[in-house]
Amino acid sequence: MSDDLTKKSVENENENDSVCFYKKRRYCNNCGKYGHYFRECKYPITSYGIICIQITPFPLGYNQKLLPSNIKFLAVRRRNTLSYVEFIRGKYKYTDIEFLRILFSRMTIFERDLIKTEPFNILWESLWINSQFKEINKTEYNRASKKYDDLKKGVIINSKFITINALLETTSSEYKETEWNFPKGRRNCYENDIECAEREFQEETNLTKNDYEICKAIPPFVQQHIGSNNISYKTVYYLALYSTNKQLKIDKTNQHQLGEVSKIGWYSFDKLKDSMLRKYSVHKITCLTNVFNTLLKNFNDRIE
Repeated sequence: MSDDLTKKSVENENENDSVCFYKKRRYCNNCGKYGHYFRECKYPITSYGIICIQITPFPLGYNQKLLPSNIKFLAVRRRNTLSYVEFIRGKYKYTDIEFLRILFSRMTIFERDLIKTEPFNILWESLWINSQFKEINKTEYNRASKKYDDLKKGVIINSKFITINALLETTSSEYKETEWNFPKGRRNCYENDIECAEREFQEETNLTKNDYEICKAIPPFVQQHIGSNNISYKTVYYLALYSTNKQLKIDKTNQHQLGEVSKIGWYSFDKLKDSMLRKYSVHKITCLTNVFNTLLKNFNDRIE
């Protein structure tokens, strides 16, 4: 998952630079090309995902037009906001006060309260569902913990004394929920685009390949934007049609899903656009609108 604030910022680029060796050729797991590594890649940081739709009733009647009320989109709600993850993992610079203010203003009210009341080690432990990641990220923990402690005590930046308490007091949040999104993520080594999209979709939804069908007749939708850290991001979404009646749920035995998703469901275009997607995520709303309009046009043009 990624957003206007990416879960992987500049300081985290080397961490994502999975050094993949194949016959001693350099491979980039961002663009999927050979000849360079992630840290050298000139392309936007790229994710792949699936926008899955449910049409009811299905199939529609003979010559029946597809209406907005017939379409639902599968959406997932993050477990933590991107801003909270960025902050706890120390993906910020003391000198970028404006970026820190954005982080705090985009956290949920609950997350801000956690920062007010809990010590860093508790915040860190609760961030990880999979204990394996706690071991892998010990170096990151030490770095993030030091940054947090420094900011807790206070640092002087451009003659200003900045503390966590000051950031909390000078910012506010209206958010009771974490961000909603469509399932997506970064590619693993040697995955092609569609393999990455399907793996991420299945991990976050707990669905299988038998539960949906990729709409091959409709080209993927590309969502691009510049993040608040001034880095370019790109997401490629494949369109899929839900093909079963399986109930959507959070599977408590699926650590991939538990680690990233707190809620999953089917929602209308208007519900997502007007009250679920955050207003600053213009790129998400634009992409959703494009998918919605394309669906109506492609389907209804065939029966006119």
